[in-house]
Amino acid sequence: MNSIHLIMTALSLLFCFHPAAGKTAEEATRDRVLEPGNAIQGKPYPAYHPDSESERTWDHALPFLGQRALDRGFSLPLPYGVSLIFFHQNQGFSIESMEVAFRKDVPYKNIDFIDFSGAKVDNTSWQTKLDAWIFPFLNAFVTLGSVKGTGTVPISIAKADLYDFFTPNLCSGGSPPAFCEGYFSAVAPIDYNGYNYGLGLLLASGYKDWFFAAPITYVITNVNVSEDNITAFSFIPRVGYNYRTPRSGKFGFYAGANYLNTKVNLTGHYELPLAGDPNVGENVTVRYRMSQQPLDVWNALAGINWELSSEWSAVLEVGFSENKENQTLNVNYRF
Repeated sequence: MNSIHLIMTALSLLFCFHPAAGKTAEEATRDRVLEPGNAIQGKPYPAYHPDSESERTWDHALPFLGQRALDRGFSLPLPYGVSLIFFHQNQGFSIESMEVAFRKDVPYKNIDFIDFSGAKVDNTSWQTKLDAWIFPFLNAFVTLGSVKGTGTVPISIAKADLYDFFTPNLCSGGSPPAFCEGYFSAVAPIDYNGYNYGLGLLLASGYKDWFFAAPITYVITNVNVSEDNITAFSFIPRVGYNYRTPRSGKFGFYAGANYLNTKVNLTGHYELPLAGDPNVGENVTVRYRMSQQPLDVWNALAGINWELSSEWSAVLEVGFSENKENQTLNVNYRF
């Protein structure tokens, strides 16, 4: 609540800002571009141009205080939007806790002798987003989409621990047999699909050709490899600059960071080929249930917003860190 109050206070100060009079030829040309008939304002961020002296009328119900924002020099995007979003991500994750069962007819058991280091997931998602500007600096939106992906979970089990699981004390004596040394290693695949839905807020503002935006999103995902819903909270502050062209619209270049906090419970199974091992004598189905978190909670991002008209815009964004990479393509229509 305090953060939102500070933002509202800052924006109210911007509304009351009156710059010195006088324009260069370049500024006058820019103001003509901002006239309603020539405006290219499809991007989802308000822009502040205090030198504009044209009288404009805001004839939409939203956002609240829209006319006041225009009177103070802001150029507002159209109030409502619908977006189609494609998202791809590849990331590593760490295992926080794990349970396994070595047969289908036995319950899960907490263990600590299996190493899952190097686990990764690769997923794609298609999303539909509906949004509306509630205030000139505040956008609200909802999302609905599908998700699918694959992953790999490297499994490394000490032979001594596995033998002792099937035959207690077989390898835990003072002088264990030679076959107790070493590890059983395998790579368990993950194949999942499901759907998600979420809601969020976007805090944004701009000054001349600079803009700032910070979406906050809460998403719930249901997938076939998790007994519980997956919840995720993200915060993505970014700052950018708009470059205007005479005929090709406006290009907004921006950079920022992505904070993603999520905790996932996954279930799966993998069959260890141990039928030829004299101490086990059968293939072992390892059923696992784990709680995992991404290795990188933060990653950097950069993107470009192409504002073709007041109605149409498209965003291409890439994110990167040591253990996470993602790409986003967003096509937006405003009305």
